Amino acid sequence: MSPTNYFLNQKFDDIIPILGVASSILLIFVCMSFNRTVYLFPGILSLIACMIWFGMRKKTLYNQYAHLSFSTDIILNSLYFIFFSLSILSIYFRPNLYERPLFYFILVSLIVGIMALRIFCNNISNSLFIFQTILIGISISWSQLLIFPSLLGVDPWYHQALTLKILDIHFIPDGYSYSKLPLFHILITLTSLVTGLDYKFATMLSVGLSQIICNVLFIFLLGKFLFNNRIGLLASLLLVVADHHIYMSYWSIPNAFAVVFVLFLLYLLFKVKMNDSVLISIVSILLMVDIILTHSVVSVFTAIILTFYWLGNSVCDILYSKKYTSITKNYSILFIVSMFAWWGFASGHLYSISKLLKWGFSRDIFDKTPTILISKHIATVSFSEQLFNNAGMFSFFALSFVGCFYMMSKRYGNHNTFNFAFIGLIPLFFGFFSLISSHSIVEHRWWYFAEILLSIPLALSFTLITNYFKQNYQSLGLFFLLVVFMSFFLIMSPFANSDNHIFSPNTSITHSFTASELQAVKTTSIIWGGTIKTDRYYANSQKFEYNNFEAFCNEIYQKNPNNFLHSLVLTRKAIINKPFKLFSSIVSLDYDPRILLDEHEFSKIYDCGSVDGRLKLRF
Repeated sequence: MSPTNYFLNQKFDDIIPILGVASSILLIFVCMSFNRTVYLFPGILSLIACMIWFGMRKKTLYNQYAHLSFSTDIILNSLYFIFFSLSILSIYFRPNLYERPLFYFILVSLIVGIMALRIFCNNISNSLFIFQTILIGISISWSQLLIFPSLLGVDPWYHQALTLKILDIHFIPDGYSYSKLPLFHILITLTSLVTGLDYKFATMLSVGLSQIICNVLFIFLLGKFLFNNRIGLLASLLLVVADHHIYMSYWSIPNAFAVVFVLFLLYLLFKVKMNDSVLISIVSILLMVDIILTHSVVSVFTAIILTFYWLGNSVCDILYSKKYTSITKNYSILFIVSMFAWWGFASGHLYSISKLLKWGFSRDIFDKTPTILISKHIATVSFSEQLFNNAGMFSFFALSFVGCFYMMSKRYGNHNTFNFAFIGLIPLFFGFFSLISSHSIVEHRWWYFAEILLSIPLALSFTLITNYFKQNYQSLGLFFLLVVFMSFFLIMSPFANSDNHIFSPNTSITHSFTASELQAVKTTSIIWGGTIKTDRYYANSQKFEYNNFEAFCNEIYQKNPNNFLHSLVLTRKAIINKPFKLFSSIVSLDYDPRILLDEHEFSKIYDCGSVDGRLKLRF
């Protein structure tokens, strides 16, 4: 054994946490250069997580649990169904039509805490627990979809237009960015044809439901394979309340759905030796094809984790004397070559990648918001609000480091746990590197990937910390409170929560429309055949059906109503004295655009309460 290998083999358990401390301190110093103090929070939390591991690494157990009686399980199950019923009733009797009450979020957080306690019950039923976990995921995502008459988000409007086009002409049209990545739209199209449902409900029933169910099941199976069924159950529970997982559950897009194939592929690669079964090899290759045909970002993610899994085995060979790996170099190369071949000769995404490389993934290419506008808005947002918005996600990631240290250690881990923790940290690194380096790689998509993979280390962290202390009602009570508070911060964050902005009034916007706002689009399109200018979210979501809609970002920013001549200007009440999407960022205006238009003698020709329209034909 070479000196380097000998040193790595003997000192690895000391090296990893030291690197974690050094990285946390480095992150703190880097974030100090930002004007937003909240960026220090992930570095501080990561440092605390490293200190926790230093304090408990000599004595850690994950497979010993406090045993709660069967009668306690019955009580907890009863509380689950009582609270779940109350949460549904709270939405039904909500005081505001387009907003879930705060009581709903409190109840869901308590439900998650109750479910977490059930992990410690004797003879826990896996199937019932998974079913209840899926119900929680459906409730959080679908409750906000069902209180609005339309879709949530901008991207779903584009995918709806393409799907309706397929339904209309009965084949996949050319010229769309997803013409060569059609699996997502084909599944929704088939569901709509079979059930007769419109796009929104066909999407919920097909990709939305399958995404929640499959993610829960595969995380459970992976957690059970790596550790035991209790870790798998807790990981699946923590996953359904992760803010970006909720975000991608109601904001139905191919990027979110394609991860289902990735988790299936990972389970096969971890659970089954590829060499032992031709059937498993064929299924794995088919899953690779599905990933490539669904979304390019997920294809890149898959290529990265396959490559890093293979590279991680070099370390495993030293630590665990494990020479065999289910992901060989040739297998990784097969996927990468197939991906680039499809991009280069079929979908054309290789040209798009080349342009991004040429631009250096500069954030300025994607975000056209003037810097002064962003700075003015950030100055109006309190530190407490910024902290509330990010506390759940930062805590999720930082606390998962304890589990990662355990999984990567020589004393407690093995080649499977090491590789899973290693590839789980990769998307987290990409997401935060993008954030602090002013490069854009659609970081929230990578945080979605990271939350899925790190849900297992997070469940392990909770278990290790709970088991480190004497297992009694006090420690279980602390465990319950930690899960409840983390769940509350996660499900109330702006990414996970599109309707209730009680704690984030300056940073959250509602990514959907009221019935009145939708009717305003139809009415104004009938009475006015010219250009209609409005806020970006309103315009970009409706332009797929009404091609005369344009965003008025420049005009509003420059306070120049002259450019509105011969255009109908629609102003939603939702953007007055409230944050909204201007250019590519969420900002707030320091004036009322309606007053500006009135001062320049624009005539109000439409008003439905939620939207008004002004027009001027000559100066």
